[in-house]
Amino acid sequence: MHAAFSFTARSSNLAGVTNGDEEDEDCGGSDCLSCAGTSCDVFSDCASNVCSGGLCQAPTCDDREQNGDELGLDCGGLTCGACPGDACSTALDCESQVCSAAKLCLTATCFDGATNGDETGNDCGGPDCAGCATGAPCLAADDCTSLSCSSDLCLSATCDDNIYNGDEDGTDCGGDECGLCPGSDCTQGDECSSQLCPSNICSTPTCFDHQQNQLEEGIDCNGPCDASCPGDACTEGDECESGVCDSDECVADTCEDGVTNGDETGESASAALVHAAAPFVHTCVWPLTRLLSQTWTAVAPPSAADATLAPRAL
Repeated sequence: MHAAFSFTARSSNLAGVTNGDEEDEDCGGSDCLSCAGTSCDVFSDCASNVCSGGLCQAPTCDDREQNGDELGLDCGGLTCGACPGDACSTALDCESQVCSAAKLCLTATCFDGATNGDETGNDCGGPDCAGCATGAPCLAADDCTSLSCSSDLCLSATCDDNIYNGDEDGTDCGGDECGLCPGSDCTQGDECSSQLCPSNICSTPTCFDHQQNQLEEGIDCNGPCDASCPGDACTEGDECESGVCDSDECVADTCEDGVTNGDETGESASAALVHAAAPFVHTCVWPLTRLLSQTWTAVAPPSAADATLAPRAL
């Protein structure tokens, strides 16, 4: 006589089945990885092997992972196209979107006339294919021939994108479109990307060259420069390119602001006048409006014995 016995079947994480204490097909519970919508730190926390924005993502046919009921990387199963080598009737049957004359799905390549694999455009973009042309979809700069991707589209190369691209000889200089690079021979400033041609050699742009270059938003201000442009907020003059902060706003340089700025070689005329007159200001009797209306000739600083300032007729 045989002894009677009983047993309890243990659940398994077989693909496509919700069993045991799983929360969904093959995910959640005490044994399986997290389901879509569950918080995650790394991709390996998730049953789909895809963690984005701190949440596990549901499997898709273009997530570059073999997950869900797929039989290969983003292919096969009930949802995705057929895998390479599988039978097909049309290109739409295949994950690669390529069905051969022998009615077999082919592996994606960079010259099959379809947007497949890791490509962002038709036979371009991604880690394996050449960059895409202007206007093609992109996810990163390397997806584009111009190395410039914005709002998921490849942009044209320009002379002010701060990228060495197009036919440039350096970053934003040289080639057929941009100004000459620093160190190139020149005859005048507008031939150079820096707009500066001292000693017939294009110079490197700086934040003190009195030119708007190197992605500056104004002459020697903002962009790569520390100084703020006219109109920007400020608390003191040192924050402004002009050196003048008025009513908490940087103002443009003038010839009457009391600061050596712009392309001036010395202090503004009104400031020089005040400084020169300070030792004997009690001898001045002209109204201030008349003083400021004159054009003054630069002279050597006056001595205590000479308190005369003579205006020159306009």
